[in-house]
Amino acid sequence: MSKMMENLVKELGLNDKQAVDFKAAMQSMVPTANDGEMPTREEMAKRMKAVDEKIKSILTPEQYTKFKNMRRGHQRPDNNGDNGEGNNDGGNQ
Repeated sequence: MSKMMENLVKELGLNDKQAVDFKAAMQSMVPTANDGEMPTREEMAKRMKAVDEKIKSILTPEQYTKFKNMRRGHQRPDNNGDNGEGNNDGGNQ
């Protein structure tokens, strides 16, 4: 994740303080299984929302917009339980 994080910092044009705070916020989103259990989807959703608010407070409005757009490009679409093999729409867009 370090190389990806460095690329994000570079792409967003973060200063040193922003970079430190941004990395800490992103790291806090990584699930920990210290007690042998992974967090539930609801717990992860809450964690992601809190991290997003923290990141929003660290970045400038322009950087935050760019971050959201970058993040959108890397998210998988919500397939509602689909196996992720496509949508069989015949190529219609």
